[in-house]
Amino acid sequence: MQTNRGRAWRSYWGAEQTGVRCRVFLDIAGCQSGLKNGRGAHIVFRYYYIALCVIIADHAAKWLVSTYMKIGQEIPLIPGVLGLASIRNRGAAFGILQGQITFFIIATTVVLVGIMLYLPKAHREKTISPYGLALILGGALGNYIDRVFKGEVVDMIQVHFFHFPVFNVADSFLCMGVFIVMIHSLKESRNKDEELKEVIK
Repeated sequence: MQTNRGRAWRSYWGAEQTGVRCRVFLDIAGCQSGLKNGRGAHIVFRYYYIALCVIIADHAAKWLVSTYMKIGQEIPLIPGVLGLASIRNRGAAFGILQGQITFFIIATTVVLVGIMLYLPKAHREKTISPYGLALILGGALGNYIDRVFKGEVVDMIQVHFFHFPVFNVADSFLCMGVFIVMIHSLKESRNKDEELKEVIK
């Protein structure tokens, strides 16, 4: 009895003999498709690794501050410029909108789901945008975990040379991610403007 694999290979070679380059996707094509999808998934997971590293760095810093510093304590790192503080924040990044924990949990959940759904598409565009999104994801998750389980966030980075709220490692990476995404958006906007000018000409 002829097997499906045998019929698939004969159909393929028959198409080759008639000059038509047409593959019959029965057994072999399914395997190829699976490999490609697997490789793509592995590449997308690269951004989740970046986000995980951000979360680990953020929570390591928070643990050290919570363990070895009293609340309200400050240690000068660069006198008059930068210090290490131990502050508890019940608001958003940089201490804004205090006491709105429920709102931030809901809003952050929506943002996180949106980023995770958009990451594969951003990767296919082959730009720096997914790296920025990965930093945003890691920073947002770092603070999200604290808000869900503790009801507050540990802030520790104090800038002295100008008036600025105390922030943490997650906030820093989140801002870097936003900056990268903004640079990409501005670049894309400029490219579209140039393409439009070329069409008008």
